[in-house]
Amino acid sequence: MTDFCPCHDCEAGPGCLESMNRECKTYWRWIETMLRKGTGERLKSELACGLVLAELDRATAKYPKFTTTHHGYGVLKEEVDELWDAIKADKSGIYCTDAMRIEAVQVAAMAIRFILDLGECDEH
Repeated sequence: MTDFCPCHDCEAGPGCLESMNRECKTYWRWIETMLRKGTGERLKSELACGLVLAELDRATAKYPKFTTTHHGYGVLKEEVDELWDAIKADKSGIYCTDAMRIEAVQVAAMAIRFILDLGECDEH
């Protein structure tokens, strides 16, 4: 496997890697493969951040902003609980499964969303 996006003929069109088109499903499957492959730590971090940003984009387009800190906390807690459920479902307890990775990405995306939606803090 090369370190270049294999999706030049996908529905997102040529060059989706260069434009960071987050709609390209082939590209995101490639990123997940690269994460499992064990690339360099810097590239793995960038790929993981790409997954988080794609989830943030998806969730932002689909759901309204967090209106209160309680709302943001509730959504974030729900994602953490789903990650915990995925962890408990894996009896080996050694390796990160796809279900864990998906939930961890959602936790990270919602933590960023909390900061973005509720980022203006009042001093008391």
